[in-house]
Amino acid sequence: MAGVLSRDEATTLETPELKISDGHSTLQSWALKRRIRYAGLLPCFPPVWNNRYLVLRGKFLFRFAEDGENEVKGSPIPVDVVNIEIVDEAFDDDGEILPYCFKLSSIRKTYFFAVQTKEERDQWVVKLKKEKEGAIKQSLGHAAVESWERQSNDVGRKLYDQSVNREKADTDLTSSGGVVLY
Repeated sequence: MAGVLSRDEATTLETPELKISDGHSTLQSWALKRRIRYAGLLPCFPPVWNNRYLVLRGKFLFRFAEDGENEVKGSPIPVDVVNIEIVDEAFDDDGEILPYCFKLSSIRKTYFFAVQTKEERDQWVVKLKKEKEGAIKQSLGHAAVESWERQSNDVGRKLYDQSVNREKADTDLTSSGGVVLY
């Protein structure tokens, strides 16, 4: 298949570095991110909440395992293609209520995040919607793109494309009878 990398190629590409300490991020803070193991197909593996440092920068929401890290955790989330919603509540790994949640959903995936306060959740939702609007205007040529933002968007797009290519390689492998183990 033209343009699709094999699983090995997709996982060995150089990861570009994102410099987030230059003061150009729209918003950054700690949040819990819900991860569903095994695509939710096995009820014996409930969702797990992981602590992530979120950075909204340009057209992407980046996630990091640690504050100050430059290595992005997972695929960046393109804000121009997600629906952004407030979630009334979710439950953590111990069944405790997480009252301040928001959800980002696209055709590809759905992400749930929980933060400490209602104000913080509302701030994330407002900033995400504003960045989505700005990203759409930029893609239509109705808004300028700063050089730092172009660099962030290039890094986000490269990492996102690598993730999509990895998933395509996995799909090709499993549809041909192979098994993908993580």
